Amino acid sequence: MLLMEFISVILFQIYILHSSHLDNF
Repeated sequence: MLLMEFISVILFQIYILHSSHLDNF
């Protein structure tokens, strides 16, 4: 359970990071 939540947070952070990069371009 906890692992799934951890993975979800990591994926969300990566998604935000990519989104910010796309905004910069």
